Amino acid sequence: MAIRIELQPAYILHTRPYRDTSLLVDALTKEYGKISLVARGARKTKNNQRYLLQPFIPLLLSWQGNGVLKTLVGVELRLLAYTLFGNHLYSALYVNELLTYLLSQDDPSPFIYMSYEELLQVLVDTSSRIEPYLRCFEFHLLDELGYGINFVNDADTGEPFDTDKFYFFVQQHGFVSVDRHLGMTGRRFSGQDIIGIQKKEFTRLSVCQTAKILSREVFKPLLKGRKLKSRELFKMLITNKEG
Repeated sequence: MAIRIELQPAYILHTRPYRDTSLLVDALTKEYGKISLVARGARKTKNNQRYLLQPFIPLLLSWQGNGVLKTLVGVELRLLAYTLFGNHLYSALYVNELLTYLLSQDDPSPFIYMSYEELLQVLVDTSSRIEPYLRCFEFHLLDELGYGINFVNDADTGEPFDTDKFYFFVQQHGFVSVDRHLGMTGRRFSGQDIIGIQKKEFTRLSVCQTAKILSREVFKPLLKGRKLKSRELFKMLITNKEG
């Protein structure tokens, strides 16, 4: 007998056409993590579901099925949509892409759901600084995925980071002292900035820049060569403004 779930809080991460009139939907749910659904007939002109199956709208989804691809049987509006503009919109699209690509199917992630909702609430405020909240979300996501970064101790020695030293970052290992790896090449991170990330001192420009560079380095192998469309859209926005 097919399992049926009723009125689960959720957000749409991504949709794509399926057959003649349907949609394939990736959704982030509060209790069931990322799920994949088929919304039958959702692309028909008279089907109002297509207006609700959009990103950044707090929804209540109902579905049934036992396999990886489940069948959507109901969608209701839970709260009004988050209205996002400019950089705030592209940041939210970027986060949606990360979650779509990196979250496992049917793996409950209540902390990620809560963090995602809190991030959307921040992004609605056009006066808020995006970077600190975005970096915090990225590092929380890495923690949940099992790729969390130790911003407290040298991965080789266990010693606390020294503000006067520099460190290399080694994937799936951590930061190691440049002094102990003189033959190693790559970007060097200051101990002061690493400690700054741990303390969330993102008002400091060097800390904010270091966190952004580091997050890109860590996510790159996890994305397995996929290009993020949100980054391309953001580059186009900057180019158009400069033009």
